[in-house]
Amino acid sequence: RLRRADLRTMVGCGAASAIAAAFGAPLTGAFYGFELIIGTYTAAALAPVLTASIAGTLVAHFFGVEPYAITMAKVSAFNNANLPALLVLALICAGIGILIMRGVTMTELAFRRARIPTVVRPVLGGLIVGGLAIVNPHILSSGHGALRLVLDASLPAIGPIFLLIVLKATASAISLGSGFRGGLFFASLYLGALTGQLFAGLAAAMVPGISPDPLVATIVGMTSMAVAI
Repeated sequence: RLRRADLRTMVGCGAASAIAAAFGAPLTGAFYGFELIIGTYTAAALAPVLTASIAGTLVAHFFGVEPYAITMAKVSAFNNANLPALLVLALICAGIGILIMRGVTMTELAFRRARIPTVVRPVLGGLIVGGLAIVNPHILSSGHGALRLVLDASLPAIGPIFLLIVLKATASAISLGSGFRGGLFFASLYLGALTGQLFAGLAAAMVPGISPDPLVATIVGMTSMAVAI
């Protein structure tokens, strides 16, 4: 018999704890609970959600559970000369994150103004996303599997990466705007990683002396866009 807000907080704690235990990352679990379950960041929910995330990580560690991890290639030595370029990358990723959120809102508004029945909207959204997936199947789902390719630096060059960013952002906006459940947290990690790869490739071609390491740029892009969204 909890209030709706309290029940949502409890469910958010459970989700945060599970994600934190699975990935061995309490902060990731907390952000997941806030964005996908609770839907907002509040001071009242901060303590219970963070506590649940830490508890989940500790319990998994106590039972010797190995967290799900993505193996990354070795990062080259960090160079302070790359800081200005990485700052520009962070600002770009933050801007893209804001544009994606605006895109979701505009897509949802477009479906409403078109007076398409609520039941039909996900069907239409699914058909559009499926059509985009024919162009590049890496846009499907949240991007867990495709993110491995980004961190392994196995993706093709600048042109295909740019196209993939556009397709994934469009698919995410259409999917959520048409009524599918979910959030943008892991999609933002994937899009940020792609943007970091694209930025590193362009920087290496234009100003090779101060271009950041591709994997460093990928991590900065992931973090910046996730925080913005």
